[in-house]
Amino acid sequence: MVNTGDKLRPIALGSIEELRIIATILLVAFHVIGQPDSGLRLSEDHPARFIVDLGASFRMPAFAFVAGFIYCLRPPTRGSMVSFLRGKVRRIAVPGLIASALFGSVAYLLGTRFGIPPQELWELIFFPYAHFWFLQAVLVMFIVVGLADIALDHRGHWPMFFASLVLALWPPPLPQLFAMPHALQLAPFFIFGVGVYRSWDWVSAHARAIVPLAAVATLLAFSAAFHDYILLNTSPQKGIASSLLLGMSLSVLILLCWPHHPQARKIGRFSFTIYLYHVFATAGTRMGLNALGVDALWIHLPLGTVAGILAPVALHLVLLKVPVIGPLMLGLRTKTGGQNYEPVSQTLTRHTQAIATRAVETKLTGRN
Repeated sequence: MVNTGDKLRPIALGSIEELRIIATILLVAFHVIGQPDSGLRLSEDHPARFIVDLGASFRMPAFAFVAGFIYCLRPPTRGSMVSFLRGKVRRIAVPGLIASALFGSVAYLLGTRFGIPPQELWELIFFPYAHFWFLQAVLVMFIVVGLADIALDHRGHWPMFFASLVLALWPPPLPQLFAMPHALQLAPFFIFGVGVYRSWDWVSAHARAIVPLAAVATLLAFSAAFHDYILLNTSPQKGIASSLLLGMSLSVLILLCWPHHPQARKIGRFSFTIYLYHVFATAGTRMGLNALGVDALWIHLPLGTVAGILAPVALHLVLLKVPVIGPLMLGLRTKTGGQNYEPVSQTLTRHTQAIATRAVETKLTGRN
């Protein structure tokens, strides 16, 4: 007889949504606080600055890990690569261009440092800009990893991972075109997500050994950061080595240990819209509070973070009811035309249930 814990343990696969939600919240909080020369303009030695700088080694690596993990739900094949790329352009590139053009135009009208003159908006297609650089980088990873995955018959993820580690640690010179240097730095996390998904049976079977190792690696990364901050009075290092240590270990730790909530996937579906549009709400909240003479961090941080999450969620719900423009801004398929694919959240649920069923059947077979 299989106990309840045995039945539920494989559902930890669903914690990928919790990981995405955590990374999204950290990104919003980071943009509330901003850089030393933007946002709340906190000094380098401020505790809040230390926290957001430490998060830099986790936020974007976690997003890349999630992207690689979800890539495995619908990986391209030799016959589907064109439709795969077309879907990524619709899902990521078009909404990203719209959001970045809106942000750059509004910033230009307000006279802020992120402003882009109308005649230069075309550069958004080719060059990284603000936080939207990640969208270009992840598109590059989808293309390169997808082609390599096809060539290796979807079996070469671990060799690809080690090759990407070498390139990330000793990167060749690359142009800024399509955020290629960023893509190279995030490739190990993306491919690591692919490897964890495809090795999930092994990962879940060895979770008792993996979790302590991941916890120790995470503590080492935190300890090094605290050492730099307390003894050397410097911000945490943002290099690739610290990102590899913290990004991978903490992602695996959350994936395996974070409690899964059944509503997580319903919340996670707003993550992309939050990523695109939270900066409008965080900046607006900050300017509003500044106009009222409020400069207390304990007021700015929670209000800005909540606004940065709820405003894009409200926008998402409104755009769902707007024909043509809504699907373009959200990266969704229109209701007419084309093949009807289930949402990624439903695909993830179906894959999770299949893995859970397979794990329970294996355990039952082993005990009979």
